[in-house]
Amino acid sequence: DLCLDYLKTQCREFKNKRVMVIGTGTVGSGLVHRLLELGSDCEWCYHVNRPELQAAWGKRVTLSTFNDLPATLPKVDFVVCTAASPGHVLHRGHAPFFDQSKNILVVDLAMPRNVEPAMDGITSALKVVDLDGLKRWYRQEILDMAKVFELGRAVVHEHNDLYGKIIQSFQGGNKGE
Repeated sequence: DLCLDYLKTQCREFKNKRVMVIGTGTVGSGLVHRLLELGSDCEWCYHVNRPELQAAWGKRVTLSTFNDLPATLPKVDFVVCTAASPGHVLHRGHAPFFDQSKNILVVDLAMPRNVEPAMDGITSALKVVDLDGLKRWYRQEILDMAKVFELGRAVVHEHNDLYGKIIQSFQGGNKGE
């Protein structure tokens, strides 16, 4: 959920977006289902465990293997890594395979990490966010004091007449009410 909330802030519309999900376990499978519900097409990348494709998905999900990464990375808008791998699945050597003409976001949900940290910022178009980055983003989203104050001012402005009556009642100005 947190990953999808983050992706929604980065891309308001998922239709016509292609998301690569690397990993076929519970998290990877769940992401593919949810991304399809949001309107994305998926490139589902696996290493050993080939996932079963549902007939209802039609051509919206394409399977590929780790060996296919050089051919499939240029076709995607986002990558979400969830593989159970002891090492990095994506590393600096994969950076040239991304489409450099558009911004690419890579979200690493795996423990240990699937994405080599050196990939973040290797080009101006490539951004990597890991679990710690998602947690920082979430804390900022839920506790953005500027948003809290802005909302407070809007509520006070909207109900200014009621606040005036309340203040008068505390000051004894509404004795007859």
